Amino acid sequence: MADQFDLMRHRRYRRREIHERWGGQQQGGIATPVSIPAVFVFSGPTGKRFGYDQDEGWQPDGTFQYTGEGQRGPMVFERGNRAIRDHGENGKDLNLFVESPPRRDRAVTYEGPMVCIGFKWSQAPDIDGTPRATIVFRLAPLEAVATGSDAADVAAEIASIDLDALYKLALEQASEGGGSDVQLRKTYRRAAAIKRLARQRANGVCEGCWTAAPFVLASGEPYLEVHHLTRLADDGPDHPDHVVAVCPNCHRRAHLAGDAMSFNAKLRTVRA
Repeated sequence: MADQFDLMRHRRYRRREIHERWGGQQQGGIATPVSIPAVFVFSGPTGKRFGYDQDEGWQPDGTFQYTGEGQRGPMVFERGNRAIRDHGENGKDLNLFVESPPRRDRAVTYEGPMVCIGFKWSQAPDIDGTPRATIVFRLAPLEAVATGSDAADVAAEIASIDLDALYKLALEQASEGGGSDVQLRKTYRRAAAIKRLARQRANGVCEGCWTAAPFVLASGEPYLEVHHLTRLADDGPDHPDHVVAVCPNCHRRAHLAGDAMSFNAKLRTVRA
C-alpha cells in the first residue's frame, strides 16, 4: 500500500506537517495529495468570511456539514468539490480536519475518516457579496457507515437482490436530495452491496491465496473479509472493482506485512 496514514483521531497537528509528509494543496479547504489515495478536507472559521455556510460543522445527527470550494461565482463540481463527491467511486479515503485555536499556528484536529453521503444546493454570497449557488456536503464518519451497513435489515434487503442489480447499487454515488437519514440509508445499502458482491464473486475462495474460506458462518456462507485495494481504510463505499474477498490471514498480510505493497499489486490483477 502507499505510505502509512497514521494520524491519530482527535489529536492536533500543524497543517504544514500534514502537507510536508503527504503533499496536497496547502491553500484552501480541500487538498488532494498524490502520494496516498486520499482527500483532505479542512474546516474552520476562515471560510465563513468568504460567504461559506454559517452552519458548517458537526450536526445533531452525528454528520458533518461542509461547504465546497470556490470564492467567486457559483460553485461547480470541479477539482476539490468533485474529489469529495466522487471519493468513494475513485477509491479514496476522505479525511476531515477541523481548525483548532490558536489560529496563528494553523493547527488542525484530525476528526477521522469520513464518507460523503450526499449534498444539497444552497444560496450564499461569494467573497464579493454577490449571491451565488453553493454546494453543501453531508459527511458521515466511516465507522458509522461501516456499522450501519452491517445492520440486519440492510443485510436482509441486500441478500434479496440479484447480481446485476447488486452491481448497479454498488455503483451509486453520493447524490442530491433527501435528509441525512435518507442519504445515510442509501450509503449503508451501497456499502453492504459492495461487500456482498465481492463475496459472491469470490464464491467461497480467498482471492489472495486461492484456498477455501477458513470456516462457514451459521448462515451457511463461507467466511471471507472484504479488502479495499486502493484505499488505506477498509469498509464503506468504493468502486466494486476496487475490492476483493480474502481470508483473514491474507487480509492482515495486505495491511501489515513487509511485502504488503507487492501483495496488493498482485491482488489488483484479480480485478484487472
